[in-house]
Amino acid sequence: MKSSVKLMLVVASLAAGCQTGGGGGGGAVVVNKPDPLVAAARRFDGNWQSADGAATSRFSGGIFTTTDTGSGNKVADGSYVLTDERNVQITVKSLVRGTTSNVACLLASNDQLNCTNASGATFTLVRSGPAPA
Repeated sequence: MKSSVKLMLVVASLAAGCQTGGGGGGGAVVVNKPDPLVAAARRFDGNWQSADGAATSRFSGGIFTTTDTGSGNKVADGSYVLTDERNVQITVKSLVRGTTSNVACLLASNDQLNCTNASGATFTLVRSGPAPA
């Protein structure tokens, strides 16, 4: 069998696995299963304030920034990735110290993140403002 024919058979079988019958003689219907991490990411997005009110962090589409509440100056930025539906791993670049560190946070509720830095120190962030829809 020629390789192009084999490739067409593989593609056809993959496509068939992503479709289900439409019932009653219509065409096939493609079924897309939502990715649970995409939905979970929306629960992290938004503004989060430190428990002492000194800083506000913004999570948006994998980008992380922190500003000093008093001055409004950006003090840290970085990125984050979800490790599962309730946990996020943040890479923090301190603009004050010039260092990079990792922080792990657990979404304890829709309004609270419990975080642990690489040294084992814990802190809490609380949502400031409504969660994105």
